[in-house]
Amino acid sequence: MCNPYLIAMHSTENKIIEDIGYFDETFVIGQDCDLNFRIGKKGYKFLYIPEAKVYHHRRGNTKSFSTQMFRYGSWMVKLFKKHKGIVRWYAFIPAFAILITIIWDRTFFKI
Repeated sequence: MCNPYLIAMHSTENKIIEDIGYFDETFVIGQDCDLNFRIGKKGYKFLYIPEAKVYHHRRGNTKSFSTQMFRYGSWMVKLFKKHKGIVRWYAFIPAFAILITIIWDRTFFKI
């Protein structure tokens, strides 16, 4: 399997990575987001290739998917604390939807 970061590092002769630093190994999840944010913050540009395809491993059931999403969310808090400018308003939509669902459920469907 091809690692896109190795290709980028090779093609730029490590200039960008030497300038901004390597992956932050304190992150369990979100290392790529952290690296990309630091690259952009230093003024480097990204190449967008619309024909590129990315394949993601999908979890086999709802429980494992929910666990994965919870882990992502937990680590994104650390990412947001490190890079305060990375947070966008729409990042809070899932949490807001859950909160509304809980309030709605407790208000209208008392058991």
